[in-house]
Amino acid sequence: MIYVAIILFSLAILLGLGFIYRITRKKSLPKAAVYAHGAFAISACIVLGVDILQHLQGRHYMQLFSLVNFAPAVLMGFVLYFSGTKKNRLPPLVIGAHAGLALIAFIILVAAVL
Repeated sequence: MIYVAIILFSLAILLGLGFIYRITRKKSLPKAAVYAHGAFAISACIVLGVDILQHLQGRHYMQLFSLVNFAPAVLMGFVLYFSGTKKNRLPPLVIGAHAGLALIAFIILVAAVL
């Protein structure tokens, strides 16, 4: 089940990289892609949480640490989503922090599985 979470996070990362490309070109983001990005990321967090709960007797500290690091990235994602729905300019600092935290948490997760 952990591999499903990694695949879902990978899909969210690919969409996020596309967003960065479009934002730097001053283009708008397609709503379907924004929804898919959020759906992949949230689904992956849920799958990761369920996997951690199913294996409580095992030593899954790195996976738990990864999930804890994804939490602020998810909250920043909600901030970005609601900023975008109000037609405000997306705050670059929040974009960078969202992407950076999510990438660090993903690297920790992949390292925990290897």
